Amino acid sequence: MYAKGEVRSIKGGPGGLVFTGDATGLVTVWKLAAAGATSGAAMAE
Repeated sequence: MYAKGEVRSIKGGPGGLVFTGDATGLVTVWKLAAAGATSGAAMAE
């Protein structure tokens, strides 16, 4: 997981979505990879 500033908020959403908010005010939406996925990335922006 990447953030420009300190992550201040993490919220789980439907369908494996994860929302993060950092100290710069940037909100990012992440989608968790399926268990056992071999794509090399655990999460994608």
